[in-house]
Amino acid sequence: MREAQAAASLIHPNICTVFEVDVEHGFLAMELVEGASLRERIQERPLKLEEALPITGKVAAGLQAAHEKGIVHRDIKAGNILLTHAGQAKLMDFGLALMAGRSRLTKPATAMGTPGYMAPEQARGETVDRRADIWSLGVVMYEMVSGRLPFKGDSEAAVVHSILHDEPEPLTALRAGLPLELDRIVAKCLAKDPGERYQHIEDLLVALRRVRAVSGTQAARPARWSMRLKTAAVYGAVAAVAAAATWVLSRPPKLKDETPPVLTRLTSDPGLTFQPAVSPGGELLACASDRSGRGDLDIWVQRIGDRQAVRLTDDEADDSEPAFSPDG
Repeated sequence: MREAQAAASLIHPNICTVFEVDVEHGFLAMELVEGASLRERIQERPLKLEEALPITGKVAAGLQAAHEKGIVHRDIKAGNILLTHAGQAKLMDFGLALMAGRSRLTKPATAMGTPGYMAPEQARGETVDRRADIWSLGVVMYEMVSGRLPFKGDSEAAVVHSILHDEPEPLTALRAGLPLELDRIVAKCLAKDPGERYQHIEDLLVALRRVRAVSGTQAARPARWSMRLKTAAVYGAVAAVAAAATWVLSRPPKLKDETPPVLTRLTSDPGLTFQPAVSPGGELLACASDRSGRGDLDIWVQRIGDRQAVRLTDDEADDSEPAFSPDG
């Protein structure tokens, strides 16, 4: 029950709370959460990228809280992630969790975990650390987007062999329109050598925020483009060049004493901050940001020139694309 007691010390919106640990009678009192498992959701259909990325970020935020207390989950899988009706993702079942650096629960040669999600070192029965959880979260990411596990086989032994020796097919080869950066992130999570993976879950969180910010602009080109889209692209490019040429020829000559613009940094938080909107009077700045550290986006507003921002939304779902009314 030592691991359950450790899990009970974790209070985080992305972890199912353990309220009581009764060692004498061997039971846990856990938070009652209504929803469905991520596994059930995937069985319905693969998730869209805009659905998968926030879920991954929220699970990673929960893992970060566990890892900071020295707890390794060891059984990250779609079936252990609960999606609530309010749009939150909660990490369940710390039954295989280990306190890093302490005595193991099992014999050194015993592999504990779920086949298909286990890291290579875990499948070999070796000592594991937080990087095994990062591997398993990479498997979950792959499964959410593709609808299938990256390593498969007709038996547990075949699955383990695939984990140890095979490389999964890139996600961009399975689904058109995915950002190439997603391939790089998943491949880094699924590196056979733990030293080649993300060493800390916060490094993965930073990479995920970058993908969420640019996923709409750096997607891999779809496998097929219709001739109509190609023609429209050509005409659009020609029109853009013509408009630019007209603007250059018609603009007044540049004044010699024209003052160059001065750039000033308005935000400095370590998280993702994007989709800025400036009030009509130029006094306020609104943006979408995950600076709260909970793994979701909220709307924040601040007076330009003042680094102190105020959070306007505070719910578990992602809030984005802020805008000001014409009257500010």
